[in-house]
Amino acid sequence: MIVQRFEIKGGSVELFDNAGKHVAVFSDVNMIYTSLATNHLEGTATIGKAVWADSFTLENVKTPFKFSDGAFNLPEIAATFAGGTLLGKYHTHTDKERAPFKIAVTFTKLDLDRLGIQMGSPPGSRWAC
Repeated sequence: MIVQRFEIKGGSVELFDNAGKHVAVFSDVNMIYTSLATNHLEGTATIGKAVWADSFTLENVKTPFKFSDGAFNLPEIAATFAGGTLLGKYHTHTDKERAPFKIAVTFTKLDLDRLGIQMGSPPGSRWAC
């Protein structure tokens, strides 16, 4: 069976590790599946807010996605991160042991004070690079 189009609007997703600890929380999730079959799906996703490991926050996340033949791809991720921009791509093989992955990310115009606050540092902390 092939579904021609399927949408999720205003959803939320919570991911937990094996110990039951939060890994990530996604809110205001919108997904449009343009192809949905047993071993193949693709579409686009927007996420209003994604909080990873209770510290790193991404906002206005947008990406196309594709899953086919055990490979999952997010080829064009764009998001707001620490007052700047995050651009990236992600690839994994879910059918391989321990699901090896590749990720490439670039950041522009980050506010390091804002990033530090997200990571639990007090405002105005000095960052050494």
